[in-house]
Amino acid sequence: WTHTAGIERANAANPLWYRQKLTCKSFPVVARSAHYRVHASAFPGDMEGASKIRGVNYGSRFIPEDWMASSPYDFFEGLHSPEGLRQSLCDVVDTDACSARERMMKWLDATIQESHFEEMKQMGVQVVRVPCGYWNWVTCSTRPEAITGRLGNLCAMAPPDAYRPFFDKIFMFAERHELRVLLDLHALPGSQNGEMHSGACLTPGSCHFLDPWNVEQAVEAVGRMSEYGAGKSNLFGVQVMNEPRISSSSCDELVAYYKRAILKAREFLPMETPIVVFEWTHNFDRWNANFFDSTVFGNVLWDTHLYHFPGDGDSWNEESDGLSRAQNAYKEDLLALARFQRSGNRVFVGEFSLAGPSLSAESNRELSEWLVSQIYYASQGAIFWNFDHPSINEWSFSRCATELGIDWPQVMKWPKVSFEGPPVALQSWDGKWLRAAENGEVAATAEKPSAWEEWTPQYLDSGQRVALRSFHGKWLRADEQGNVAAVAQKPSAWETWTTLWYEADGLQKLALQSFHGRWLKADPSGDVSASATDHSQWEEWGGLEKVAL
Repeated sequence: WTHTAGIERANAANPLWYRQKLTCKSFPVVARSAHYRVHASAFPGDMEGASKIRGVNYGSRFIPEDWMASSPYDFFEGLHSPEGLRQSLCDVVDTDACSARERMMKWLDATIQESHFEEMKQMGVQVVRVPCGYWNWVTCSTRPEAITGRLGNLCAMAPPDAYRPFFDKIFMFAERHELRVLLDLHALPGSQNGEMHSGACLTPGSCHFLDPWNVEQAVEAVGRMSEYGAGKSNLFGVQVMNEPRISSSSCDELVAYYKRAILKAREFLPMETPIVVFEWTHNFDRWNANFFDSTVFGNVLWDTHLYHFPGDGDSWNEESDGLSRAQNAYKEDLLALARFQRSGNRVFVGEFSLAGPSLSAESNRELSEWLVSQIYYASQGAIFWNFDHPSINEWSFSRCATELGIDWPQVMKWPKVSFEGPPVALQSWDGKWLRAAENGEVAATAEKPSAWEEWTPQYLDSGQRVALRSFHGKWLRADEQGNVAAVAQKPSAWETWTTLWYEADGLQKLALQSFHGRWLKADPSGDVSASATDHSQWEEWGGLEKVAL
């Protein structure tokens, strides 16, 4: 009742929910799970739960990446990295042409432009994720031997105060265009993964983040970021880790760092401001439900990243059904994402792109609509990598719009819903369960509910209408002739159903009326249609229950 009371408060003006809470015997299962959907939006103060994180990364600014840093000029020109390693920021040293500091300051001045933020706003962005390094926030005057040499170049380049005007510009531009900023500690002392986006491309086994000195420096950097962000009215939150390469045997050390970093941030930031931690989808099982107690740690969000590419010698192109193959590659991650979210660990996708397939502009548009909608329905939202790229459309939010014709404001739009309920199963009048096959065919033939009998409800108009999403990610629709299938990529008018709740034989029952005014029915053979002009036994659905995943 503690949880359903939250639903009552959030919808006190709507008698429908009040009536359902009091009379629906099976509905409290939905109400309990829906509690965190209503009250735990990623956006502080958003009690309706209708907002999703709609964002873009502003990468390759404070941490230039070799594959992105060729425009407006070649950042790494005249520099060299050790043999076999990609160029990274730790290879920046003084040259005859300019000092390391001059190179960095010139790059930041050239790549941080107000026009970018204006464009983001026009394309529906709400949150800008800004990757940065620990050296932007702390000095390293007494660093150990482990981070001298190449790693020492990061702190030697410029003191933290030299970067502050550029962070100020980002917050100022973002505020002018009604955007919020997520400060992301993308690169940690000693490197958390040895990748060039950590500021240091290293040989395998040479990462030193978990060395005690480095952990101390990282916690201190989180504190400095949080102290700075506390003075900004449009701060979205602070992220304390990006893509760690931490073995299971070191997981306890990662947990300890996360807890210390979050509590350090809380010295400066209120409990409702999001603090963001990271995990890959394949490691979600490391973390228990509601891992970070909100009474201790406040509003904690999880970030994960979704990227998929064809194997060597393979290609996901138009000739090889590349769109479907790309969609299939994401399905396991999307299911893990949904499970993690339902466990109470609120998660968003902090990086995704359209890279991987080699598709036409039309197929890329379809992929963008499908992928964003799938991420939205499984999590708190999505942030595209990256805002720009000098040449590759699929890695550039801006080029996706101008070169591929992707309508980002429409793609990133989140339908106004009361809340998303947990998965349910629907039982027909003769005891069979409603199922959707991969091809979208719908029938009431299953003897017991399993994955294919799972439907995720999206409640619209404060619950007076519902849209039902199948296990395969498609929406149940009825056409004008009464044909029913689960084939729609996103819910529109034909995918919405008016709900009629009533009691029969002491059990809670449901009838669903299509947009065209006909009722969803199952005949004795299990065929399903929306052709009935009135509701009777064949149009009766029950057995609403949460499906175990």
